[in-house]
Amino acid sequence: METKYDKIFPTLIMRVENILPKKDIESINKDIRNLTNRNINVPTQSDPFQHKNPVYKPLCEKVIELCKKYLTDSSYLYDELEITNMWSNIIRSGQYHPPHTHSNNILSGVYYPQSDNTTKIYFSDPRLQARVLTPKIKHNTDNNSGLMQYHSQTNYMVIFPSWLQHYVESSVSEQPRHSVAWNVMMRGLVGDPYQLQSATF
Repeated sequence: METKYDKIFPTLIMRVENILPKKDIESINKDIRNLTNRNINVPTQSDPFQHKNPVYKPLCEKVIELCKKYLTDSSYLYDELEITNMWSNIIRSGQYHPPHTHSNNILSGVYYPQSDNTTKIYFSDPRLQARVLTPKIKHNTDNNSGLMQYHSQTNYMVIFPSWLQHYVESSVSEQPRHSVAWNVMMRGLVGDPYQLQSATF
């Protein structure tokens, strides 16, 4: 008897290392260090228009290039992609980002220009019904886990569907962690014009 398994309804996470050359990383980190925050209890965050800042132009070009690859590799059709917003963050010891999603976009992502690899980003299983009743777990795998975690690394990028809930755990590092997050949306016709799942942006 031959047994086979299929993984259906996958959620793709793209991971990319060595995104930018050293000079571009240094320019972004210098810009992020200039951020100020009156509330020391929450992460420091810039305005959402960093994609219009010339310092971030090399990163924006990589974002569009990789998001196009993500959609193409997933066999999706699109006209053009556009970064709708981009913001930089500083997370210090004890700070975190609570669970959230990024509405009104197709893809989102985060880039780490400075990290000591201690802080992780977590993604939650969107299939709520799958967690209603589960057997005891012998050891965690991607088949039985309700959470998936990725270490932050310097010059490292993670791209994911905007609807996927995620959060960042509390930092235990004395070194501030720098990150740049963004959202990307398609332009033109979205979906099949002969079905209900269709809209034009």
